Amino acid sequence: MSQFGRHFWTVSGVMGGFSAGAAASVLLLKPSAAAPAAPAAPAPAPADQLFTSDQGRVPAREFPAPATASAAPVTHGSVYDSAIRTCRELANLTKEEVGIPGLCVAVSVNGETVWTEGFGYADVENGVPCTPKTVMRIASISKPLTMAALAKLWESGKVDLDLPVQHFVPSFPDKTFEGKPVEITTRMLVSHLSGIRHWKGGEEKEPDPSTKPEFYLNTRFKSVEDALTIFQNDELCHRPGTTYLYSSPAWTLISAVMEKAAGAPYHVIMTNMCNQLGLRNTKLDLNEKITPGRARYYSRNKHGRLINSPCVDNSCKWAGGGLQSTVGDLVKFGDAMLYCHQGGPSGYLKKATIDTLWTVSPNTMKEPQSLGYFSGYGMGWAVTPALVYYGGVEPQAFSVNHSGGAVGASSILLVNPKQPSDSLPAGVTVAITVNLQGVGLLHLARNIAHYFWDAKCQAAST
Repeated sequence: MSQFGRHFWTVSGVMGGFSAGAAASVLLLKPSAAAPAAPAAPAPAPADQLFTSDQGRVPAREFPAPATASAAPVTHGSVYDSAIRTCRELANLTKEEVGIPGLCVAVSVNGETVWTEGFGYADVENGVPCTPKTVMRIASISKPLTMAALAKLWESGKVDLDLPVQHFVPSFPDKTFEGKPVEITTRMLVSHLSGIRHWKGGEEKEPDPSTKPEFYLNTRFKSVEDALTIFQNDELCHRPGTTYLYSSPAWTLISAVMEKAAGAPYHVIMTNMCNQLGLRNTKLDLNEKITPGRARYYSRNKHGRLINSPCVDNSCKWAGGGLQSTVGDLVKFGDAMLYCHQGGPSGYLKKATIDTLWTVSPNTMKEPQSLGYFSGYGMGWAVTPALVYYGGVEPQAFSVNHSGGAVGASSILLVNPKQPSDSLPAGVTVAITVNLQGVGLLHLARNIAHYFWDAKCQAAST
């Protein structure tokens, strides 16, 4: 990896309406008596300091201090102490700079979770701190999870990815483009090549109520098939298979294909997979369910003031953006996929299957709009392929990821495979969730992965 983008600056005072202090909860693993313990995270700022107004700070209110047992770090000597200190500062910097109420992060190295921590507040109004067990919307990280379950159906022969979707979902209308009949296959859907549009009305943080944007729907749909009525009669945006167009509604159609192929509801399919992979905190984001540790969700209005996000019902987008989870579950899932990719015996998916998912699909490769990586889209995953630009220049390393943006939440799951040595999986997996809408987290995740792998390599060389 290039040295570009590895530097960071500490901040003091107030940025984005937040004080420099932040509530934090941490669990550090892999003890080692030889290394000094990482310092504790800074003491939490009062939750009332999360607000700003044109006149300055809102008058102070009384908030209970976070309980010591949940907010104070549990530290042990570790080869990763230096990486933890650096990445804790990076996470706090991002939180303060963007004005994020609460942030959770987990890092796994070679299949072992070595750092997981919560920063800030899961619930600002009640002063509830984020912890590693805080449950948040994972938004479009729902796609790679759904893809894993679909791939299992594909391996078992229950789904043919190249048949027209009407083979599984006869109620979905036949499509035309420029007056000629066209076919949409499940393979096109999972790579955003179907021509089906994204959410109508956009994903603005302050939507115009008169436009009724679909992203903010608060309607309970009776079934996955019922939710198809949102878009199934609309014209295609391009000829299927020719052009990349990111589409979360297309994943609702994917879940309908899965239901017909498996003969079971989507939530049953996903529950079975999550049970098999040990993902105990990954479920549908149902408002009415009592969910211990669930965060509240926020955005910022046009004045930059923190506000509660509106209530939404995700029954129109379970597969594409309607799941909730913890960062611990997400790195566990990423490690399970990495294990399959590296040919581990008895993996959830075959190596050939996950390799197909992690290969850039035709017509999806794109150049970065700013300093960054050339990347494309595989099947349910964004793929950064290994590339060599010129001799004497560090090559671009292979990785996969998926970011997520939901009403009041943002997320990232990054998997950086490394050359296996004595055990599987080999590599770094990073998961980050925040309870603020519209936050880009991939750059932070890449930096965190870099520091932890460097720490691993330095420990191995001494």
